[in-house]
Amino acid sequence: MALFTITTESYVNQPPSQVGDGSATTQYSTTYTFTVDDFTTLTVPQYADPEGDTAANLRVTSLPSTGELQYNSIPVTLNQVISFTDISNGLFTYVPDNSTTTQYVDTFNFEIADSGSGQFVG
Repeated sequence: MALFTITTESYVNQPPSQVGDGSATTQYSTTYTFTVDDFTTLTVPQYADPEGDTAANLRVTSLPSTGELQYNSIPVTLNQVISFTDISNGLFTYVPDNSTTTQYVDTFNFEIADSGSGQFVG
């Protein structure tokens, strides 16, 4: 008698399927406090995850060239991971360079990991 074996693989939680670009404006010498929405619902395209998992962590993959990102009032380092819980608690900020009195645009890159897979996508 022959035997046929069927193996069903376990489900693998998928990483976020969309992480979009965001933007904000702040006044001269005014610190900007990031919100969760700045990295999820206010981005283009909006944050999306195949399973509907929430954003869990943000990783900073490049730093601004003029102002400074801070986490809990301490300068952020390259590849630093910041939880979205801490972002919602107002601990992630952008401090403009007050020695520059003309308007300027500053940028930084980031990736997001979801609460299910924990994999960063940016």
